[in-house]
Amino acid sequence: MIGNLSERIADWRSCSSDELKKIYKERVGRITPADHNAGEAARRRWQSIAKPLGSLGLLEEDIARIAQITGDPDVRMDRSALFIFCADNGVVKEAVTQTGQDVTASVTEVIGRDESCSAHMGRETGTEVYALDLGVASAMNPEIYRTVIDRRIRRGTSDFLEEPAMTEDEVRMAVLTGTDCARAAKEAGMDLILGGEMGIGNTTTGSAVACALLDADPGEITGKGAGFTDEGLRHKIDVVGRGVALHRQIYETNGEKDALKVLRCVGGFDIAALCGLYLGAAAYRIPAVIDGFIASAAALAAVSIAPDTREFLLPSHMSGEGGMKRIMEKLKLVPPITAGLHLGEGTGALMLLPLLRMTLAVYRNMMTFDGMGIDAYRPL
Repeated sequence: MIGNLSERIADWRSCSSDELKKIYKERVGRITPADHNAGEAARRRWQSIAKPLGSLGLLEEDIARIAQITGDPDVRMDRSALFIFCADNGVVKEAVTQTGQDVTASVTEVIGRDESCSAHMGRETGTEVYALDLGVASAMNPEIYRTVIDRRIRRGTSDFLEEPAMTEDEVRMAVLTGTDCARAAKEAGMDLILGGEMGIGNTTTGSAVACALLDADPGEITGKGAGFTDEGLRHKIDVVGRGVALHRQIYETNGEKDALKVLRCVGGFDIAALCGLYLGAAAYRIPAVIDGFIASAAALAAVSIAPDTREFLLPSHMSGEGGMKRIMEKLKLVPPITAGLHLGEGTGALMLLPLLRMTLAVYRNMMTFDGMGIDAYRPL
């Protein structure tokens, strides 16, 4: 279900370094804590509803979190938009994937044609789906490419075993593209935003970002991604470890890690844009649903940049990738769905929407204890 937000999303590619730094600083500077009073009002509403307390589990808290994000206990989620950031990663030169970069272009075209897994699921949830080219390496069919939002910074990042994946300007362009998607969605009246990604090699970049920010062993974080042999996984772990070690002197000072520099050194355009989407959600006060492992690595970077961003994020599912659990523990978030998902494209985030909407129906419409003339449950 493709909508009309594409014309609202700014293009930062002609900005100077000083302009990019200024706008980035202004947008991050907008981030303040969520409205906890609205969240508490929503929790009181839950306690008044004629059912066992907390019986809808994590989903009840998600509704309360949406209330405090928007500052309004009258929660709505009629309109949603999914932004899928597509880009290639130079680290594929290191044989960390079983497919080539041409697959990124092919899948981006499918998303643009509104025929992807995410597109079919988007129609079921009434979600507008947008594909953005941040750095797809291979050429695409010009007729199809018109359905993709062109924000290509470069045809793929550099191999992070040779040099930083991005320049300082490039990483800010990618982050600001994400923040502007959040702004455009909020101004268009969206109630929720979701982030997805498509890019061969991005479980390697996601693992590297997570390892750097968590100061974790690459073997604990890195998984097989979209299918890989045991031998291939051992090689991938080695590549992640070497990449993180190579750039540590750039992104770490006296034990303190600069998340923007981590993204620049070992991330990808897609992960940087997802990070920007979450920062934008906090800056413009709109709930953002996290997808799986790669999106969670981006969320970890966003929260590292601006800690209050955490309050604006809703986890969706627990990916099978090794580092997912560590990231969620660090963010103190618990995904409601555990279903062995590892598809990407924001599909796991889309799966959360029907659960949230069913929960919201109870929140908005269910009779209260007072209305039924019975005594309310008391918290134990």
